[in-house]
Amino acid sequence: MDECFKSNIDFECIRKRIIYEDSDLLVLDKQRGILVHGGKNSLDFLVNAYLLSQNLRSLSFKPSAVHRLDRNTSGIVIFAKNINTARKLSVAFSSGSIIKKYFAILLGEVKSTVVYKNHLFRNKRLKKTFVLEGKGDINAITKVSPILSSKRATLAEIVIETGFTHQIRSQCSFNNHPLINDKKYYDKFKKSDYFLHAFLVKFNGTFFKKNEFYSKPSLEFLKQVKDIFDVYEFSEFFK
Repeated sequence: MDECFKSNIDFECIRKRIIYEDSDLLVLDKQRGILVHGGKNSLDFLVNAYLLSQNLRSLSFKPSAVHRLDRNTSGIVIFAKNINTARKLSVAFSSGSIIKKYFAILLGEVKSTVVYKNHLFRNKRLKKTFVLEGKGDINAITKVSPILSSKRATLAEIVIETGFTHQIRSQCSFNNHPLINDKKYYDKFKKSDYFLHAFLVKFNGTFFKKNEFYSKPSLEFLKQVKDIFDVYEFSEFFK
């Protein structure tokens, strides 16, 4: 999507990234390397420019993503087009009425499905999330299921029941399977170039006209899978 950022915004480029759109929602397939929020080089800026160009943005409400993905996380981002939809999305995300699934490439071999239950703490100064041991109350639940694995790495499907910032990255690292090349959470890596893809968002109930969205991993993601596992296609795991 970085090719959309030019001296003149390429609206056709944006349209190609749209998974679904109606009068309430705009669902986009975010590429790695793009911020959801953060000025003129953000997804938020692109979406608002696109909607203004189509005369689809209300002057009284600025469309925004109720949830966000990290810069290097790709996949589904949902924007609310009006205040009522924004409120619905906020309730749905905060109440756990949404299923969110990811593909991730993890360090080491995850042999069977595991569920991480931890207490997370966000250090705003360091912009990092930590697992606090010895805390009785659990505020983060992450289910990790191996799809492909070797001694070196695991391609996993990850389901999060909660929505803590950096939840997957922090919990996987704490439980000895950090995302490969996630230097922030495993300092033995020399770079921060991890692969995490949000491939499914599903609302439990009929919140909207459409309540289930899919996003296929990028060719870049598939190349990493090919390089590590010598498998290029795993579409049977998309649903």
